[in-house]
Amino acid sequence: MLSTIADNGEYHAPHLIKYWQTSGNDAAKQKPKVDQHMVLTPQQAQDEQFAMERTTINGTAAGSVTYGQQNLGVVIGKTGTTTGSKEGFFIGATTQYSLVVGMFTPSTNDPHSLEALGGGGFGGYWPAKIWNTMAVSSFSTTPQTFATNPSGMGTPWNLVGKAPQMPKKCNQQNQFFGGGRHNKNFQSQAQNCPTPNQTANNGLNTGAGNNGTPNPTVTCDPNNDPNCTLNPDGTVTCDPNTDPNCQPVQAPANTPTATVTCDPNIDHSCTVNPDGTVSCDPNGDPDCTVVSTAPNATNGAPAVPAAAGGMVLLLPGTMLLRRTSRRRTRRKPKGRTGRAHKAE
Repeated sequence: MLSTIADNGEYHAPHLIKYWQTSGNDAAKQKPKVDQHMVLTPQQAQDEQFAMERTTINGTAAGSVTYGQQNLGVVIGKTGTTTGSKEGFFIGATTQYSLVVGMFTPSTNDPHSLEALGGGGFGGYWPAKIWNTMAVSSFSTTPQTFATNPSGMGTPWNLVGKAPQMPKKCNQQNQFFGGGRHNKNFQSQAQNCPTPNQTANNGLNTGAGNNGTPNPTVTCDPNNDPNCTLNPDGTVTCDPNTDPNCQPVQAPANTPTATVTCDPNIDHSCTVNPDGTVSCDPNGDPDCTVVSTAPNATNGAPAVPAAAGGMVLLLPGTMLLRRTSRRRTRRKPKGRTGRAHKAE
């Protein structure tokens, strides 16, 4: 790394053999094939060199390195010390050589540290002094300086690229207010959560699949089921794999839609909904009649279901079929609330 910066951004793979040649003074020198390619642009390398020049002038190694300090830019360097002074480093280079000195304790858990050697145990002390001794004895006495020409003070450049972002956690905020079992109001706010009616584990959602058939959806009661989430668009979300109160519902494709009809003036279990429709229980209420209408019926005429007894009556101007039957007069308890059911 240090050699690449010192060589204006060109990387050379480390190798031991510089060259070899056969006997004879005129024999050509054979050099190994070494991988080399540009890692930094020359300008980026000069920015690094400029940032490392003052380490030995008035930086953390200024008191230890004397080699080449007559001129700024002879040595580029950097000191380093680990926590507890377990290790200390000094990396330094000239335009001719790069040299790294590291000092270590046996392990990071060793009770000893470099502080026992004096100088505070910092990389700018003994490692830098050892580096300086080597440079004075072996490096050139007339070193060439780095031709640093920084592109700008503090101008950033990024060789790593944009770091990947961690996925944001789903934040579901549910709020209940009001009183009474059937008078509760429910609000839900979701941030960074899956789309409505879509569960993370079982893939249940609404809409048509790739083959044109409807995907399963779910039904649950947010007032009584703590695992049932009411979405802002009025749909609900739950997981039928873990929530026993979550029921998957599959709407068949291109089949009549089942509904119910009843008379709220006569039938006490018949409930008039705010949108004008009625709700009743065909399983326990003999006056509640299940009918179906074809979604693509023409001329307003519904599809006529097979009669299972009694007779079928077509109500003009409506899409409902009503089966008349003999009603038995009976009194039913007040306060009974009808429930809407979808026939399979």
